Amino acid sequence: MAFYLIGLKLENVSGIFFKNHLRQWRPLWDYVYNNCPEILTQRDYVEVRRHDFHIIDGIRTRKIESRLFELAEAGPVLQRADADD
Repeated sequence: MAFYLIGLKLENVSGIFFKNHLRQWRPLWDYVYNNCPEILTQRDYVEVRRHDFHIIDGIRTRKIESRLFELAEAGPVLQRADADD
């Protein structure tokens, strides 16, 4: 079983589709949720985690993207990836 993230405005070829298997998806989504507490709601967490075709609007999506880039530049994302290996 896999989880898919698909952009709603598909005119941009870059970054419109993301696929992750169930075993990888839930830890990834937990990480995103735990690092974006002021961006995501509990409802977002539950519905995205169980793959209910939940939509997160573009403004919040860009905020999540910025936060993940900040974390990647600061190092925690790579440390987490190394810990999972």
